Amino acid sequence: MLARFSVKRPYTVFVAVILVIVLGVVAFTNMTPDLLPNIDLPYVVVFTSYAGATPEEVEEVVTKPIEEEMATLDNIDSISSQSSENYSMVLLEFSSDANMDAATMNIREKLDALSADWSDSVGTSSIMNINPNMIPLAAIAVEYDGCSTTEMTQFYEETILPRLEGVDGIASVTSSGLISEQVNVVLQQDKMDEMNALIRAAVDGEFADSETQLSDAQQEIDDGYDQIETGEKKIASGRSQLNSATNELNTEVSEARSDLDAQKADLESQRSQLVSAKSNFESLESGIAELGATSAHWRPPSRR
Repeated sequence: MLARFSVKRPYTVFVAVILVIVLGVVAFTNMTPDLLPNIDLPYVVVFTSYAGATPEEVEEVVTKPIEEEMATLDNIDSISSQSSENYSMVLLEFSSDANMDAATMNIREKLDALSADWSDSVGTSSIMNINPNMIPLAAIAVEYDGCSTTEMTQFYEETILPRLEGVDGIASVTSSGLISEQVNVVLQQDKMDEMNALIRAAVDGEFADSETQLSDAQQEIDDGYDQIETGEKKIASGRSQLNSATNELNTEVSEARSDLDAQKADLESQRSQLVSAKSNFESLESGIAELGATSAHWRPPSRR
C-alpha cells in the first residue's frame, strides 16, 4: 500500500523526505552533548544545627522528631540519619516516580511545624536536593619529572592548589596522595630515668640551698623582731621615766611658783611698809623744817 501511494503521489513523498532531512539537519546542528544531564535524584538531605548539644541530645530533640514526621510523607522509601555533636543530618529516599518539588514543599511545611517546639539553640533546618551537579566533575593527576614525592607535594600545595582554587566556578579542591615529612622521636626509658635522676638531684640540691638560705633569712628576721621588741620595751621604759620626771618637775615648778608668790606677797607688804615709813619720815622732816623756821623768827620778850 505504501509503494502504491508513493507511485501515485511522488511529489508528496519527495516533499516529505526533504522535510525529514531538513528537520534532521536542524536537530543535529542544535543538539549539544551532555554527559551529566540535569535530572532530579529521589534523595533529600535535611541538615539541622544544635549548638552546644551532645549527640544524644541531638538525637532525642531533633533527629527522632524529624524521622517521625518524614515517615508520613508520600512516596517515601527509606530514612537514614546521623546525629553528631552540634548537628543532625537526615537522608530521605523517595520512589523514582515522586515529584521532588512537591516533596520538598511538604518537607518544609513539616519542619516549620517542628521548629515551633524547639528552643532557640536549634538552628533553622536546611533542605538539600541531591543532584549530579553536587558530584565532582573533574579529576586530575599531577606529575613532575625529576622531583621526589615530598617535593612534588610541596610544589602542588604552594603552586598548583592556589591556582585551582582561584578558578571561577570551583567550590573546593580535594587532594589525595600527598606526603608530608615528619620526624618520629623514640625515647629510651633507661636514658630518661637517668636524666630524670640527674635533674632531680640538681633540683634537690638547689632546693636544699634555697631552704638553707630561707632558714638563715628567717633567723635574721626573728632576731630583728627580738631587737625591735627589746627596743620597744626600752622606749616604753624611757617614756615612763620621762613621764615620771616630767611629773616631778611639774610638782617642783608648782611649789617654786607658790614660794615665789608668797615671797612676792611679803615683798609687796614690806614695800607698803617702807612707803608708809617714807611718807612718815617726809612728814616728820617737813614738821622739823617748819619748827626751825618758827624758832628763827621768834624773839624772847624783853624784861623791863
